[in-house]
Amino acid sequence: MKERFGFKELFSLLSIPLVLLIGWMTWSSGVDWYQRALLDTLLRIGLFIVLVILFRDLLARKWREFRQLKFRKWLIVILGGILLQVIVWVVRSAMPPNQCSYGYVRNR
Repeated sequence: MKERFGFKELFSLLSIPLVLLIGWMTWSSGVDWYQRALLDTLLRIGLFIVLVILFRDLLARKWREFRQLKFRKWLIVILGGILLQVIVWVVRSAMPPNQCSYGYVRNR
């Protein structure tokens, strides 16, 4: 059966540049740093919720399949999460200490 490429798939593809656009719009505004961070986070959480609602049938089906997997698969997921945290730590330690994740110098 051939899968159709519809609105959900197009929206999910466009959400990647949309996240970048949201970040650029909030960080180029003239408001306080904490307000920009809060607004950016809330917009990203909203986008995440929309994507979860759009793909709830797929996520539910895949979750049922994942729940039936053995302990080894769970261990791979946990170790993958730990490995991802180590990679993030290494990358951040290589960055200059006065920059936040967007590359702007944070004023205190």
